[in-house]
Amino acid sequence: MGIFADTVPVITVGSISKRWLVPGWRLGWIAMCDLNGILKEAKIDKSIESYINITSDPATFIQGAVPQIIANTKEDYFAKILNLLRSSADLCYGKIKETRGITCPHKPEGSMFVMAKLDLSCLDGIRDDLDFCCMLAKEESVIVLPGTFNFRPRGTLDASGFCHDPMRML
Repeated sequence: MGIFADTVPVITVGSISKRWLVPGWRLGWIAMCDLNGILKEAKIDKSIESYINITSDPATFIQGAVPQIIANTKEDYFAKILNLLRSSADLCYGKIKETRGITCPHKPEGSMFVMAKLDLSCLDGIRDDLDFCCMLAKEESVIVLPGTFNFRPRGTLDASGFCHDPMRML
């Protein structure tokens, strides 16, 4: 995105947890390229600085690990991760499409999770998304979150953990 920085300001956001797939490692960064001072004039830089002051610092061991993680990560790691995420998303989407009573209106393109919709009329004995998730965990050892946990409409699923193990697919 830096190639656009001479035309428009660019804000880059990153984190260890997303870039290196280590959930829970709450360490991220924001980099601004603002050659024309547009963000500074709008006081975006001050807003970001004030936000930094209200968040807690990451654990010391995480801070200490970051230089080694960055220095020792081979360039092909990111390509491999993208391929893994893409193939997992394709597998998950394909299996959901084949499963009666579950639909996925949009194939995931840029995230590590997918939202799916339940057709409860096709699922005998299932009252709602929470009931479905509990039964799936109990019967198949597959953990998904009901959409209502993320303030989604009843009957939706956040299947972020749904497709990590292809052997456990429906």
